[in-house]
Amino acid sequence: MLTTKYSNKMIDVPSRLSGNKHLPEMVHEYNQHMMGVDRMDQMMAYYAFQRKSIKWWRKVFFWLLEVAVNNAHVLYKSHTSSSRKMSLKEFRRELAVQLCRGVVQEDSLGYQRMDQSVERLRGRHFPDQGRKRRDCRVCSDRCSVGGRSLVKSFCSTCSDKPALCMGDCFLTYHTRTNLK
Repeated sequence: MLTTKYSNKMIDVPSRLSGNKHLPEMVHEYNQHMMGVDRMDQMMAYYAFQRKSIKWWRKVFFWLLEVAVNNAHVLYKSHTSSSRKMSLKEFRRELAVQLCRGVVQEDSLGYQRMDQSVERLRGRHFPDQGRKRRDCRVCSDRCSVGGRSLVKSFCSTCSDKPALCMGDCFLTYHTRTNLK
């Protein structure tokens, strides 16, 4: 450490493990006054979702989002009087669930997927022909022998442009909530 504020004087500091520690004065002062900054960095490192990015503004955005989530957890802990306060992990999971409410749903196997049914069950839908053959979203089954059906037709109205057989599969896809 390099400083002009403190001298090279050593201080005896009581320690839990051993009786007394000899620390430089600047280290002792730093440890006493670090409080929130290092604690926040520590809490952010536990469940960080930042990824490498060349774009600086993306890193700043995700860093600010991390700080906001951790500050919200600190406020939650200080204003909750219940005996069972959520840990940081539980808090982040609950926050994600609340932010995605109405967008994420579970399928029959318990996996969470984006809810496409709202769009495909509403409005008018129009078939179109493409150039490439793709698996039909309703009747194609790659797991069984001869179960794969490749089609060129698709729904031009749906945002994900699903490949569908003309007739029954097109009607099933846009009228039933459970396709299989």
